[in-house]
Amino acid sequence: MFDIGFWELGIIFVIALIVVGPEKMPGLIKGAGQWIGKIQRTVRSMRYEIEKEAQTAEYRQLNKEFLEEDKQLKDLAREPLNDGVSSQDQPSQSPDEKLANDK
Repeated sequence: MFDIGFWELGIIFVIALIVVGPEKMPGLIKGAGQWIGKIQRTVRSMRYEIEKEAQTAEYRQLNKEFLEEDKQLKDLAREPLNDGVSSQDQPSQSPDEKLANDK
C-alpha cells in the first residue's frame, strides 16, 4: 500500500522520539498500533460486505437468466412437434413403412 522502507521508518521513529520524548513513546506506539488495528478491521469488514453484495447481485442475475431459460424450454416443450398439422390428419404408419416411403 505505502512504499515505506526500513530507513524511512527509522527516520520517522527518531523524529517521533525527539518530539514526544522517551517517556511517552511506548504509549504513543501502543495507541498507534491500536488505531492501525481498528483501521485494518474496518477495511476488512468493508471489503467483506462489498464482496458479499457483489456476489448477491451476481447470483440474482444468474437466477434471473436461469428462470428465463427454464421458461423458454417449457414453452418449447408445450409447442406441437409437427408444426400445426394434427396427428389425426396423418395416417398412422409403422416405422418400416415410413422407411420405405422416405427412400
